[in-house]
Amino acid sequence: MPLDVEFWDARIMDDYRHIMSTFHPTWHLNRNVMNNEHEGSKFGNLAKEFASAVRSRLINKNFFIRVAADDPDFAKEASKLTIMVNSVARTIDLKETLDDATEESLWASTGWIECGHTLDFHSFDPTRSVFYKGNNQFDVNELQDRYEPIPEEQVAADIGNELSNVGAFDPFQDPVIEDPKKPELTFDPDVGAPWVKTVSPFNIIIPRETKSFKDADYVSKLVLLSKQELAEITGEMLPDEVTVDLSLFQRLIDETPGGQYITKPVIVAVTYIRRDRNDPGYNSWYLAHVIGHPDVVIKNSVNPYGGMIPLVPAKSRKNMRILSKSWIEDMRPYTDNYARVIESTFSKILKSLNLKWSVGANTAVDKRNEKRIDDPDYNGQIKFENGDPESFGYLQQPGITQDDIQALNLISKLAQGEAGQTDIDRGTPIKKITARQTEALLNSSALAMEAIRGPVVEAGNEIILKIIHMLNLFSTPREHVFTFGPHVVKIEPGGNDFTTSYQYKISVRDLEGAAGAEEQVLFVQFMKQVATIPFFQQVYNWPELGNEGRRRFGMGMEVMNNLQVPGEGAGLPPGAGPGAPPELPGGPPGEEHPERALGSQGAPDMANALGGLV
Repeated sequence: MPLDVEFWDARIMDDYRHIMSTFHPTWHLNRNVMNNEHEGSKFGNLAKEFASAVRSRLINKNFFIRVAADDPDFAKEASKLTIMVNSVARTIDLKETLDDATEESLWASTGWIECGHTLDFHSFDPTRSVFYKGNNQFDVNELQDRYEPIPEEQVAADIGNELSNVGAFDPFQDPVIEDPKKPELTFDPDVGAPWVKTVSPFNIIIPRETKSFKDADYVSKLVLLSKQELAEITGEMLPDEVTVDLSLFQRLIDETPGGQYITKPVIVAVTYIRRDRNDPGYNSWYLAHVIGHPDVVIKNSVNPYGGMIPLVPAKSRKNMRILSKSWIEDMRPYTDNYARVIESTFSKILKSLNLKWSVGANTAVDKRNEKRIDDPDYNGQIKFENGDPESFGYLQQPGITQDDIQALNLISKLAQGEAGQTDIDRGTPIKKITARQTEALLNSSALAMEAIRGPVVEAGNEIILKIIHMLNLFSTPREHVFTFGPHVVKIEPGGNDFTTSYQYKISVRDLEGAAGAEEQVLFVQFMKQVATIPFFQQVYNWPELGNEGRRRFGMGMEVMNNLQVPGEGAGLPPGAGPGAPPELPGGPPGEEHPERALGSQGAPDMANALGGLV
């Protein structure tokens, strides 16, 4: 029997109503709290600080993707595919897309990424598919050269007196100019290129009880289009009675750029049915229809991607369900209370700035002298009408008490514990953290980021596999040129098939990013412990070792400046080397800079290096 579209439409609508009523209002508020805007604006917004720490520390640079071959005979091909896949990852801006999806997962528990190709029209994205070209777009092959010669008199008038300086044209003396080599494109703009983009969680429908995306029997993406756009895609204009139920889909209209200006909107549900429990003959099926109108079916066929679903969830909590509480929702109570304490503290500060004064029972001051008392810039005589002037005095205000400060610290610590943050994540200066705490905080901070980084890496790996699969599905019949750094490779059509012998994995180490200020301090501390050993001082060139370590851990030149190593070039005088005692520049230690005695001997002066830091 044919696919029961009415059943699937009713099921999708039922799940959407549940998500809309249970999660959409919470997501909307969470996002405003995280962005510190509209009704989510708070004093000292802890949720915003947390989101900023995650975004800055999760993926700091483009990661590296390694391709391994199960069969040793394919090792050489795997190295070529490594160049290819890293080129593709940077072409599609995979890092930025993962960043955006992870940030959305902080307020909606799960972010979503869609993989696509310009030769694919199943995504219903008119802005990306070359098949949805309108009449106003031109074809490069149809362009014609309209050459019109310019009269010699006009050229002479434009050049002026310099015309006489132009030499006569002699074709026998001028060298033949060869046509420059045209660059080979990685992807043809009008033929096909892969792409990835984030999909708003408001546009995704999934079974409410889903924990692992692999266990979901279906997933649906909602696309808001005008009837005119849909007619451009399908060739048919829908009747007027096919409309959008604003009471159900107003949020979707608000989330779509320009959605409120569509006069005749319709919503297409692009559904990937992984498993039809009532009729297994429709497992791995593809359905595109106008939601709420099961009679308007646009596409009803086998999954065009061979069973693959081009939607990838980016969770930030591995053990939570796809539809569950988010980080920001857990932090909101602490964020709200912290904001109240901050606001109350500001109010106390303002009140403490108000000047109050008292006079004795029988003392009086006229209006003019009252103004003089309240004027902090007035410097002169103040006259009392009655009473003893000695009874006049200012009232001492309470200001900020220790209890207020302790309340701020308590709520901040509770919020940090709930979010898995440390003082380092929140940007606390290293000099305010004791040396004994530093390493423990670094380990704790790394574990907190790793809890979020793990699912992100899994999403990145899945995206790479699906993008490579799409390259095989929609590859043009010619070889493609890929570049990564100084390397260039040419891949034949179908030569990047991952289903046979190749594995694509993102290297987690490249997600760690450059060393932070705390790691740099630990590096300097390590140099202090080792470089001051007398034996090592005469054997190793510490500036060279310091530079190698700095480069190895991704640290900047400012670390070497902190080491305070004197000398020329690499840090030692000419002629000095490992095993030979260096000549001391500027005379014996202590003549000019006594505090740099160790530095004059080739070892860093750690007292200067760590001054003011710990």
